[in-house]
Amino acid sequence: MAAHIPSSQRALHPFLLTLAFLPASMGQTDQCSNVTAAQVAGLDAYSCSAIDEKCFGDMPEDAFKGFSEVCVSNWNGNGIQGITAKQLSKVPKESFGGWSSNIEYMGPACAGITADQASYLTDEHACEALGQDCFTAMTPEAYGGFTKECVANWRENELGASVTAKDISAIDPKAVKGLNDHDISVWTEQCAGFSEKQLVELTDLACSALSAPCLQSIPDKSCKGLFNSKSGVCQTAYQMCGKKGKSSGSGSSLVFAGSLLMNSASFIGMVSSNIIIGSAKFLVRIFIGLLLVAAILASCHNHIRRVYLMAAYEHVPDIPDADCERGRQP
Repeated sequence: MAAHIPSSQRALHPFLLTLAFLPASMGQTDQCSNVTAAQVAGLDAYSCSAIDEKCFGDMPEDAFKGFSEVCVSNWNGNGIQGITAKQLSKVPKESFGGWSSNIEYMGPACAGITADQASYLTDEHACEALGQDCFTAMTPEAYGGFTKECVANWRENELGASVTAKDISAIDPKAVKGLNDHDISVWTEQCAGFSEKQLVELTDLACSALSAPCLQSIPDKSCKGLFNSKSGVCQTAYQMCGKKGKSSGSGSSLVFAGSLLMNSASFIGMVSSNIIIGSAKFLVRIFIGLLLVAAILASCHNHIRRVYLMAAYEHVPDIPDADCERGRQP
C-alpha cells in the first residue's frame, strides 16, 4: 500500500526535483513561476544555492515571503542578479540576517530594501559587501534601519556620491557613530543632511575628515551639534560650519586646518606629558629605592668591618711592658 502524500507536498515535489537534480534546466521550466511561499519555505540549502537568475525572475513576488535565513545565505551570485526590487521587499526581515558577501551581487534591486530588513544586516561581510549600485538604489527609509555595527563596516570607497543628503538625514544618530572609522572627506553637499543629533555623536576622527565644503553645506541649526560635542576637534569644526564657513572663505579654512593641528598637537602633548610625568615618578621611585639599598649596604659594610676588627684584635698577642719600654729607648 502506497504512503499517503499530502497535496501540498505533492505540489512541492516536482519543484524540489527541478532545483536539486536539474539546476541547469531550471530556466527552461515553468515550475518557478508557479511556486508558492509555502513551497519555498521547504527548500534546503542545496536547493537554494541552485536557483538561477531566470528562476528568481519568474517567481511570484509573494513567493519570496517564504525564503528563510538559511536559504538567503546560500543564494548564488548569478541567481541573485535576477531578483527585482519588489521581490526583495517581500523577503522576511529576519531572513536578511542570512546575507553575507553574496549581497555584493545585489544592485538596483536594493531599492526594495526596507528599514526593518536593513536592521537585520548584522553580518560583517554583508555590510562590507554593499556596493555602490546598492547604496545608490536604496531609499532614505532603508538607511534609517542600519545599525552602528553595520555602518562601521561600510567600505568608504563605495560611499562617495552614492549617498545623498536625504540618505544621511535618515541614518539613526546612534548609527552615525559607525562613521567614525571611515574617511568621509569625499562628502560635500551631502553633508546638508546632517542633523544636530547626528553631529553631536561624531568624534575626533570623523570631524577631522569633514572637508570645508562639507561643513559649509551643513544647516546652521544643525551646527549646534558640533558646538555641543565632547570632541575638541568637532568644536573647532564648528567655526567652519554653515554660513560662518561660507562668509569666512579660504582664510577661515586655513584657520580651521591650523586649529585641527593645534587640537591634535594638544592631544598628543597631553598624552606625552602624562607619559613623561609617569616616567619621572617611576624614576624617582627607583632612585629612592637605590638610596635605601645603598644605605642598607653601607650599614652592613660598617657592621662587618667592626666585627672583622674586633676579631682581629682578639688574636693580637699581649706585649710585656718591659718590651714596650725597650722599644721606646734610643
